Amino acid sequence: MKKRILSNSHPLLPLLLEEKSLSFSYRYLVGIDEAGRGALAGRLAVAGVVLPSEKINLIKGGIFLEGKFLPLRDSKKLSSSQRKKWFGWIKKEGIIYSTSFVSPKKIDKLNVAKACNLAAYRLLEKLLRKIKTKKKTDKILVIADGGIHFELNDLERKNSLTLLTFPKADEKVPAVALASIVAKVLRDKEMERLHLVYPEYQFCTHKGYGTKKHFQVLKKIGPSQVHRQSFLRKFFGSFKVA
Repeated sequence: MKKRILSNSHPLLPLLLEEKSLSFSYRYLVGIDEAGRGALAGRLAVAGVVLPSEKINLIKGGIFLEGKFLPLRDSKKLSSSQRKKWFGWIKKEGIIYSTSFVSPKKIDKLNVAKACNLAAYRLLEKLLRKIKTKKKTDKILVIADGGIHFELNDLERKNSLTLLTFPKADEKVPAVALASIVAKVLRDKEMERLHLVYPEYQFCTHKGYGTKKHFQVLKKIGPSQVHRQSFLRKFFGSFKVA
């Protein structure tokens, strides 16, 4: 079976995202999203989160944590503090999650879209190994954010899977929103570690994205080993790695 790509206006979408329908039809909802797709430097992070269907409605929209409301939405619309609180909640609640990273060299070799899709497929393989279904017939719904596209292939034959993708899933599906948070938090941590190795690039501030200051440093000293050469060629032509 091939993945179904849904638009935001597709009539099937409200039914799929309705908690009672999911509980009846699927045992687990797996959300997949990425962080760092458009960055000039650093690895691409693809994360996945597994939610039992009965938990979906409990966190939809947000939760109260430490006496304050913590909204749940796309990670880009949350503050760093809010993302970290959600990540802490995921770990505390024992929510199954995993992350797959893609190196700059792999991105340069495959292109970022193919690299992202390959990482998503491998990520799903890891998540399925972590899911301990009570019955072989337990069905799993996998929803990926719109920029991620891959086929289930043999994964579908070994598991009861349905795979869907649609634009802005991270704003509509709790599991995808959580996946976007996991990807963002873990990638940000990595970029902060890279700042210690390459302090001149200030990765701790822009996380590898193409800010004005980042471009200024690149023009002055050139790229590092963790920059994506295929991205930089679009702006500067050929570059020698520092």
